[in-house]
Amino acid sequence: MAVNWIDLLDPTADELRSSAPRQLEESAFELLLQQPEHEDEPRPTLQGHGDYVFGVFLSAVVVREEDRVYYQEIDVVLTHDTILTVRKTPQGCHPYEIEPLRESVNRRTHPAWWRTASSTTLPSDTSI
Repeated sequence: MAVNWIDLLDPTADELRSSAPRQLEESAFELLLQQPEHEDEPRPTLQGHGDYVFGVFLSAVVVREEDRVYYQEIDVVLTHDTILTVRKTPQGCHPYEIEPLRESVNRRTHPAWWRTASSTTLPSDTSI
């Protein structure tokens, strides 16, 4: 069985609903759509929701010349056959760049499946 990877950048509610691998609980759906605000929320988390796992991950970016740090948020929904990543653009900053991760997965698996589209199907023996 293949695993489908769907990556969305700042999706609308309609885009998220049409791309989500299944009906998401409303609390997870709201977190996926929430604007990135990083005073102290959201905090990184992993939560089980029945037949899927929901996660919020943060990547710290240091801007040395401005003496500041900002956070890029990547939310994840994992099912047995789908990985949904939702990247959020911090205000006035850049979103998490997914291509290095895609290239890393590509190098570690089979190059034949690699596509540059926003939805990628991974072979069943792929682990990321």
